[in-house]
Amino acid sequence: TWFYDEYNGEYLVANQQKYYPEPSDVNKYGKPFGFTKLEMAGQNLGYPMLIDVNFLADRAVEIVEFLRVSNYMDSDLKQLRATMVTYNPNMNVFGKQLLTFNVNPGGDITILSDLQVVRMDFLDTSMEHFRLALEIIFTLLFLKSFIGEIKDWWKETAETNSMLSHFKDVFNVIDMMSLVVMGLNVVQWVMIVLSSHNFDIESRYD
Repeated sequence: TWFYDEYNGEYLVANQQKYYPEPSDVNKYGKPFGFTKLEMAGQNLGYPMLIDVNFLADRAVEIVEFLRVSNYMDSDLKQLRATMVTYNPNMNVFGKQLLTFNVNPGGDITILSDLQVVRMDFLDTSMEHFRLALEIIFTLLFLKSFIGEIKDWWKETAETNSMLSHFKDVFNVIDMMSLVVMGLNVVQWVMIVLSSHNFDIESRYD
């Protein structure tokens, strides 16, 4: 096996690999600087690269140049995905756009775009206030049904001296499972609404 030494312009045989790369080209763990496969939540295994929106113009140019000279996109590239997350403080809206560049065997490139928009304020319009009223009614009816089911369970437990006797009827099991699922949905939605009101970012134009 041969390794090309780009610094000295010569080839090194396998038994000389210990001299390459140079000590200045490895990190503190002894690994050469470069792109490493990483598994990110909700993403396919790949070589992620973060470009922060807070980078100054000079730093952004350096990163783009680094990607170019390091062959981040070479002839073996089959797919490139770019994810952009933006926030509009005036409209209180988050936007996530996913661009997928697929390199076809013929050399042409197809681009797929997926845009998702999420508002952080759920009570802006009269329709949303109407929805809130329906959600409150639904929650009250859910609590009524849940309390009634618990009372029936407690009553049957006292009569039979067994907490499991209530669940011998399959319909009671279905009712309890349905109420638990609805309860989890109610709690999750309340947490989402409350957390959205705690989110506040000042306008930035730099």
